[in-house]
Amino acid sequence: MNEANRERNNANRMFDSQNNNRGGYNVGKINIYENEIVPLAWTNQHGCNGPDTKHCEVIVQAMCDPLMRDGETTQRIPENPAQCQNFNCDLDVKYGRQESYAWYQQCKQTERNQGLFLASQKLKGTDATKTRQNPAGNRYGYECPEERDYYPYWRPTPWRDVVIFTNDPAKCAKYQAESENVKPRSWCELPEGFELKGNQRIPIDKEKCESDEFSLSEEGKNTTHARWMTASPNGWPAPDCIASEVTRPNHLGLIGHRKQWTYNWQVPEVLKTEGVPEATCVLRFRYNITNDYDASPPNAETAAYDTLEVGEMDWKYNSANGGNANNAPSTWPVWEKYGLTDEDVKCSFRANQNNNNCNREEDSRDYVFRNNPQVDVDGRVHTDSNGNQFRLKLQLAINTAQYSRTFQDRTHTFQMHHQPSQVGEGQKMMMVTVGGKRGNIVQTFPGHEYFMYPEVTHLKVGDWWKVEISGSDTNPNNNDGQGRAGTDRSNICPLKGSNYVGGQTWSDASVVGAIGNNYPAYVERPEGYNIPEITQGKPRTLQNGDTEAVTCNAPDQFVAPMGGMPQEAASAICTGKQQGSHKQDYGDMEELDDMGTNLNYDPIQMTKTGCWSYVSTRNNNFSNRCQKATLCVDEGQHAENDIGQNGGAVTTTDGWLAFTEGTLDKIYAVTFESFPSDDSVSPMIAVNPEGIEFADGESAELGIAYEHRAMRTPKVMFKSHSGSDYEKLDDVEFTTQNGQTVAIVQIASSGFYKVQDDVNVGAVAGIVIALVFLIVSISTATYYRCCKKPASSDDYTATIQA
Repeated sequence: MNEANRERNNANRMFDSQNNNRGGYNVGKINIYENEIVPLAWTNQHGCNGPDTKHCEVIVQAMCDPLMRDGETTQRIPENPAQCQNFNCDLDVKYGRQESYAWYQQCKQTERNQGLFLASQKLKGTDATKTRQNPAGNRYGYECPEERDYYPYWRPTPWRDVVIFTNDPAKCAKYQAESENVKPRSWCELPEGFELKGNQRIPIDKEKCESDEFSLSEEGKNTTHARWMTASPNGWPAPDCIASEVTRPNHLGLIGHRKQWTYNWQVPEVLKTEGVPEATCVLRFRYNITNDYDASPPNAETAAYDTLEVGEMDWKYNSANGGNANNAPSTWPVWEKYGLTDEDVKCSFRANQNNNNCNREEDSRDYVFRNNPQVDVDGRVHTDSNGNQFRLKLQLAINTAQYSRTFQDRTHTFQMHHQPSQVGEGQKMMMVTVGGKRGNIVQTFPGHEYFMYPEVTHLKVGDWWKVEISGSDTNPNNNDGQGRAGTDRSNICPLKGSNYVGGQTWSDASVVGAIGNNYPAYVERPEGYNIPEITQGKPRTLQNGDTEAVTCNAPDQFVAPMGGMPQEAASAICTGKQQGSHKQDYGDMEELDDMGTNLNYDPIQMTKTGCWSYVSTRNNNFSNRCQKATLCVDEGQHAENDIGQNGGAVTTTDGWLAFTEGTLDKIYAVTFESFPSDDSVSPMIAVNPEGIEFADGESAELGIAYEHRAMRTPKVMFKSHSGSDYEKLDDVEFTTQNGQTVAIVQIASSGFYKVQDDVNVGAVAGIVIALVFLIVSISTATYYRCCKKPASSDDYTATIQA
């Protein structure tokens, strides 16, 4: 929260993270808007979906509550109301609070789920605060341990689902259908005035809830029974469900290229539904890893891992006598996976030891699920020099309370607001912020040094850029960095071009400002001062005897506001200038010391296409170097996603690109970009990066939205990054989806794609023939009607003439 040291002071203050005591960030304030795109990025220390961590799921959730707060102390919020101001801990602002006091009290009074797998753990109670990971029911703020450890939870919770990442996308439909966002939850409501007695707990099943055991009878009054209640879904949209990334264990779980695992969250419109003008919220990231076995089979009918048929890992496999985790193994048949029989391990179980006069050390191969089993890896009985027989065993470091295991991280509180009125329908609003904190790589680990996020932002003309930077005044005083000790500050200033004419400072001609530079450009054109055209260097004499001045240094330059933003906004995000009626700046601003901890500005609309590189002047040094990024305002759509072996998709309003599992062998930052095209009925689509390597025989699905024109036949054209001519692709499906005509084709190469159309000769010929026939028919009918003389024998004609 506000610790001025690298370690947290209190692991029990708010929630059970299961992480070590370093790596967090000091409290800071963030504001977000409905429909805003907020990049959520994280690392997961133990990896995900690789060969070392076979099963992994990350579930991101949000909770909003007007009484939620970060607090003023690192002490844990009391459970005894007498220790809180006005005997109300929910309202005592001294303490951090996320879940409510009532939520925790209900958790303590509710029976735990008796159907859960406990392995060899012996829980010290029957309520929902006791779980396999927390057998003693230790308290962490007002969190309910059982709800923390299991998903989806069976009772109503204050948490709303945002996104689910799973290594088994086949589970997505079930996850989404079971989400409390869309599915009701039920609970048992006790009669008013009913008091639990002894070991009584609030039941979690309907039959027990409605039994006579939970009724309140008073003399002269009717008996009141407990009621089985059902709450409506919470009203948030069904969560996204996406294939998990493959990440590397023990390297912060990075995903194999320059980016962190990131999800761009488009904040849902939920405030109006809940009838509030704004909300105080937090995000929770839960990370579950399971080795060797998944907690539930991917296909309940044919669930097979190797040669072992398994069912749900539930209470049936708990330790037979609920004893000590070190010597009372779970009955989950681990040994069968390794080709062993019950006979090989029976002496690991106490009942068999007593009945068969055997012991674990001498007679069992110990391939069982208990704490630190000592497995016999070769299956032979050895004899030492004294003739004593023994088994050669290796001890495994297993704790059945953590195998599998759920970790957790949460954000500080942030404010959610309605979308600003100036943001129009269909216009995108995207946040740019700062990741990391002050300090060098050792001081911040396992957190990060500063960096801009996203490092490249793509918007369209008319879209909105939201600058939201959270700082701090309580980082460790000896952490490396510029400015007043212990402070986090950042700004956004445009970079100037290369420092030297013809020099080596890297510069992309299509980008304003050299990303390899360290000097900002003038953010405002100086008043009463002309930027000099600097020329430095020794004059040289030409062959004809003339003297030529040699230009070395490039001149300073003024960069017009990035993206065409107002000059006032460009100046403010660079200098930390305060917004308001006076717009006055006071204090020491050279290193932003007297700038507020937060740089929070109204959304800025983009009005000009182009790309601009920018820098934070305070932090771009050799302790926190390269805090830089780029803003691009495009003519078309731009979308990017990290896609690897598990597949994934990139989607825009101009089309999509979808990869199934196994399409790629390694991870790529795949981009889908659209550009206006004069010779096509669709935008020109660029698929990057160049040189994507597809697995043998695999392809991706590309969808392109196009305008269908009458009497014309569409076709999809392709050109590689290195090619000079377009070629026509075959096997294209032209269809209609959501009222838009789209071309769908399988591709196995990055490059450029577009939809063109040709005149449909057959259709035009048919129409021409039909028109000719119609004209001839009309002409013939007119001739006979008006020009040809009727025969005198025609009675009708004679009548008319008469």
